[in-house]
Amino acid sequence: EISARVAETIAAFDSDQDAMLNLEEVCALFKQTGVGSKSKQELDSIGRDLMAYHDSDEDGHISHEELSESTFQFNVLHSRLLQNKGIDPSAEDSTELARSIESSILKTFGGCEEGDGDAGCLRAVKSLEDRVLLPLQKLAAWADQGEDEGEDVVEHEQNRHEL
Repeated sequence: EISARVAETIAAFDSDQDAMLNLEEVCALFKQTGVGSKSKQELDSIGRDLMAYHDSDEDGHISHEELSESTFQFNVLHSRLLQNKGIDPSAEDSTELARSIESSILKTFGGCEEGDGDAGCLRAVKSLEDRVLLPLQKLAAWADQGEDEGEDVVEHEQNRHEL
């Protein structure tokens, strides 16, 4: 699904028909979709931010492969954010639930397949499973976190990576 959406996005905004997106084309995408203000300065800022995020080889163009990979990474992180947002830090099992979410993300997306997985990833999962963790409500990231605050982060990230 990601590959198909990436292909559609590139095809729709690739004005020079080179099968990649440049800064001008990324800015045009956001101008047309209405994300951000219509000012040239803000569109340029959003465009440069997106180029920095998606153009991994820094050649000034976002290829299908780059956009697919960065979109996949964003989706993994967004999923993790939503899963963690559902945890009540004051609940007795909150720490183990957070550990379970992190372990699942590592195993699923970090190259930690059983048997033939990446040794570094497998060590990270083992370390996470063995580590004594503080209760979530004692951690700064979970302290005084209002519901609206988490929603603002999700909304900002969705707008930023709407590609």
